[in-house]
Amino acid sequence: MMASPNLVCGNCGTQLSEGDAYCSKCGVKVERATRRCEVCGHVNAHAEQNCESCGARLPAFIGAVARTVAPKASSTPVRQTGGSKPRKKGRKAVSSFRAWERWQFLAAGMIVLVVAFFVYTQLKSNEPPGAPAGPDPLSAVPPVSPQEIERLQKVVDANPADALSTLRLANLLHDNGSRDPQSIVRAVEMYKRYLAMNPDNPDARVDLGVCYFELGRKDSSRSQEYFTSAIKEMETAFAAHPTHQTAAFNLGIVNLHAGNMEAASKWFVKAVEIDSSSTLGARAKQLLEQHSFQALSQ
Repeated sequence: MMASPNLVCGNCGTQLSEGDAYCSKCGVKVERATRRCEVCGHVNAHAEQNCESCGARLPAFIGAVARTVAPKASSTPVRQTGGSKPRKKGRKAVSSFRAWERWQFLAAGMIVLVVAFFVYTQLKSNEPPGAPAGPDPLSAVPPVSPQEIERLQKVVDANPADALSTLRLANLLHDNGSRDPQSIVRAVEMYKRYLAMNPDNPDARVDLGVCYFELGRKDSSRSQEYFTSAIKEMETAFAAHPTHQTAAFNLGIVNLHAGNMEAASKWFVKAVEIDSSSTLGARAKQLLEQHSFQALSQ
């Protein structure tokens, strides 16, 4: 039977006749038809009227003939130039549909990465670079029980001379300030009441200063007033206890927020001098470097 130029073996490309059940060259069983494009030479397995490579019109099927398995795709796709521009005979290319599909997957992956990076950078840039979060935020504050606050308030109201319960109540109110701003105001009053009974407790006095600082951050109209009160309490604590590193570090923080750069530099340096290997010492040194304080080199 005469071979047809439009029917080829999908495995080796040998021309087939209409009635061939096996390829005469490679022996592969013929299962369904193929058509070679007369313009670009691409072997088409589909039943469409146009070539899947260049778009040229294909010759019609001749009889009930078939082709073998589809030819293997090239591992190196040819760059598409657009449209259905005819290609030189014998040159093969991936279909424009398949090339576009790979491009879509690549573009989608890049978009996901860009969006993820943008979200991450936005979360990291909520505060200016190097901006401190506040005095001595060494660890997350555990949730405060409202019932415990209420219980201690009743104890203090019933016994105003109970210094330990007063200090405990002040600390709990301070810890609850992040959830209830009014608790900070109450904490200030409790710390002042406790310090009236025990004026030489540096930790309580520094905590009182921290409360003033937090009020200053919440009330911009009175921030300088509150910052001044915070500095006063912390300086009083440090004057009586010159190695109190928390007081020195927090004085650096408050002065930094108040815009007193020279004073902030001095107090951060003191915090480093007291103990450079501690957490506060390392953080003070980091802040000195971030804000390019001249005092670091002195």
